[in-house]
Amino acid sequence: MFNNSFSPLRFCAKIINYFPLLKGLVIGFLLLGTLSVHAQDFYWRGGSGKWSEPANWSSSSGGIPTALDNVIFDINSFSANGQNVTIDKDAVCKSIDWSDVDKAPRLVGQSSLTVYGSMTLSETMTVLFTGDIYFKAKKNENVIDLAGQQLKSNLNFDGKGKWIFTNDIDIGQKDVTLIKGVIDTKGKNLSCGSFYSTGHETREIKLNASTLKITGYNGRWIVTNSLILQKGNAKIEFNNPSPLSNAVFKGGLLNYYRVETHNNIVVLGNNNFDYLKLNAGISCAFESGKTQTINQNFAARGCAGLIRIKSTGDDFAVIKKGSGNIEVSFVSLQNIKANMGSGGQFNAYNSLDDGNNQACSITANPRNMRWENGTGNWSDTTHWNAVNKVNNSKCVPMPYDNIVFDGNSFSGTDTVKVDLIDANCNDLFWNASENAVLVNLYDSSQITVYGSLQFAQQMQNNYKGEFSFRDTIGNSFIQSNGVAFAGDIDFSGENGSWELKDGLETDGIINFQKGTLNSNSYPISCNSFISDSAFSRTLNLGESTLKINNSSRSKLKPGLSLNNENLQFNQSKLKIEMTGEWAKFKVYGGDTIHFHQLSFTNTNGSTWLWNLSSYSIFQKVVFAGNASIYGNNMFDIMSLSKACVYSLQSGRTQTINDKIIAPVSCEGTLILKSISNGSAANLKKQGDTLLLEHISLRDIRVVSPAVYIAKNAVDLGNNIGWTEISGTEKRELFWVGGPGDWNDEQHWSLSSNGAGGECVPTTQDIVSFDQNSFSGRGDRITVDKRNAFAYDLKWSDAVDFPVFSADQYTALWIFGSLALPPNMAFRFQGAIHFESSEPGKTIKTNGNKLHNIKNSVFFNGFGGEWTLLDGLDLDDADTLRNYIHLIRGTLNTN
Repeated sequence: MFNNSFSPLRFCAKIINYFPLLKGLVIGFLLLGTLSVHAQDFYWRGGSGKWSEPANWSSSSGGIPTALDNVIFDINSFSANGQNVTIDKDAVCKSIDWSDVDKAPRLVGQSSLTVYGSMTLSETMTVLFTGDIYFKAKKNENVIDLAGQQLKSNLNFDGKGKWIFTNDIDIGQKDVTLIKGVIDTKGKNLSCGSFYSTGHETREIKLNASTLKITGYNGRWIVTNSLILQKGNAKIEFNNPSPLSNAVFKGGLLNYYRVETHNNIVVLGNNNFDYLKLNAGISCAFESGKTQTINQNFAARGCAGLIRIKSTGDDFAVIKKGSGNIEVSFVSLQNIKANMGSGGQFNAYNSLDDGNNQACSITANPRNMRWENGTGNWSDTTHWNAVNKVNNSKCVPMPYDNIVFDGNSFSGTDTVKVDLIDANCNDLFWNASENAVLVNLYDSSQITVYGSLQFAQQMQNNYKGEFSFRDTIGNSFIQSNGVAFAGDIDFSGENGSWELKDGLETDGIINFQKGTLNSNSYPISCNSFISDSAFSRTLNLGESTLKINNSSRSKLKPGLSLNNENLQFNQSKLKIEMTGEWAKFKVYGGDTIHFHQLSFTNTNGSTWLWNLSSYSIFQKVVFAGNASIYGNNMFDIMSLSKACVYSLQSGRTQTINDKIIAPVSCEGTLILKSISNGSAANLKKQGDTLLLEHISLRDIRVVSPAVYIAKNAVDLGNNIGWTEISGTEKRELFWVGGPGDWNDEQHWSLSSNGAGGECVPTTQDIVSFDQNSFSGRGDRITVDKRNAFAYDLKWSDAVDFPVFSADQYTALWIFGSLALPPNMAFRFQGAIHFESSEPGKTIKTNGNKLHNIKNSVFFNGFGGEWTLLDGLDLDDADTLRNYIHLIRGTLNTN
């Protein structure tokens, strides 16, 4: 029997059985048919709610919208003002329409939204949604109507369709990416952070007469030549409000009608511009070896701020124009080659030749400029006037212009606001008697002085940007008249020279890179003094005092850093004072420099003397606190301080011509050791005898033939070649007399509750606190020097909640064991060093937590072994950053 009725599904099933390869294709057609049947409109009816919840949608099929469904928000969607629609999961729809909403709804969320058709918003809504939006239309004539709303989303166009703008599009600092399809602006403006269109997909943008504004910080226009660009009469404009923004234009060999930038910019590749405009006060770097073709006009006039035009490297960047001239003004040119058509010229008026330019006519017109009209911005041309009334007399000063602030410039405490990143002049003379103020509006602002500088005593210098001195002729001077600089000072003029007329003081860094600096023996004070270049340069410091206040703990930020290669260092009685808690003195480069006196004056922290040259020679060095000494050095006199630790680089030699001054006192011993435990450092005395007292020695090798004697000393091991190391026997010292300072002899006794007056503990003494140590509950023991030493540190369980305290710069050195009581307040905030070279040492904290500011614990004993008798709690909080450092030895956690 046969059934003559036809069934499409049965027919497809038979086809699939006979032709399995057609299975996927047939199922696909069936699914498409099913989807087309169920495509419909979804109305929002949920008031405030989540996109992913079906209960918020009204449709015959239920569920949530798919890629084929239109989404509609209308007057029935919301029941109260300000209700939220939250895109809580990645959402899709065909078109989305908010045009008929009321009650000021809000679109929020961070997930993505994919739209396969049009997008229409309402001016009555608020868009707080920050997720990415993907447009994936496959058909043309899709509309994007933002109704004046500024989006906070990246826009990605990735479909074969076409999108039409019906009004301006503004997405703030977010980016537009055109991957595939056609954007037709219809003359509407587009404002975005950056614009990208790369890859090999077919894509097109029709700009018509639009302005496409790149507003992102470091905004980008990056496209490739596979993009079809219908330029029309459109303008691409870079306009971020920050003068620090550095834009990038990579044009992809395309033709542009008009490009304009208000920001620093790098232009990559070969490009064709009908019109190119650079605004005042920016830098424009064209890619080396590439050509920028100008069809109509290249506009660059830096009247309100010098425009720097250069290549990205040492090779030429080419600017080409087929006919007519290029005329720019108030610019500087560097590595620019002009390629002009027949009879054409590249003329740069009132401009600066920064070197390696070809076929460019660059002319300067030096002026004597005066500041006028009181308070104002440096870039405001109404405040400048040329004394000799030449052309362009109102334009801001150029590097070859002299400027003066005098009695006609101000009335009272007027303010000169440096709003340019790059301000310039030749001489700068501030002669006004008023209390006028100089300030900067941006941290990276720089005033470049190509000549001399003179401040007025009455002025207020609040300018925290950099003063860069770039004299290339010589005979310039600096006279500050008691006015301090607030920012960095840079000396980098080829063949330049600067003479101080009085003291030079700054809160910033002095960076001496080129030329000659003559102090005339006047004092210099700064945060850091850096001369790291290998250019030929001369420092004439005479009998100056160079005061350096750097306190950075970073090895990369020394207070004084000298590369002695090509450095002529002249001084007679120069005094260098390093005042910072972590002061670092660094010399390198291979030559030898002679220094008169170097003083590290801060008793806190730990200072570095770091010599990477063959030798540095010092007449006198004074250390007021802990110090580490690197490299080979020679000292006439080295002065050390009590209760401090001095570490010498292993394998290097410290030569003493005269003596080491160490405290002959029992108020606090000091340690002289190698930086590397178990590896000796060398100490050499020129002449007969080196005598040291009240000192602990470890890993110090002395070089014959001198006699080396250490009295009242402690031999911590691996000391080689000493004639004598003699000291008292190991003591057990008891704290007596209640509250007090660790370094007060009256608190140390040879017996419990005995008479005080013993020398403070050394590295070989057992220190005990017991029931007779204190006069009352909560008595405080304060470590008042930078270091406290003990062999064993023992606290009896019978003590009545004493407080053991020190600041974060203090270190506790234990060469044996530690035992704390359960009933105490451990307020010692510094580092704890366990330095035993013997096994069998123990640590018992009895529940005391080392949760203070700098309670890192160091284990650094060659052959040492420590066993924990209970927990060692340093806290794991990132704010404290307390760590256990196992450098040498064995730690048993038990």
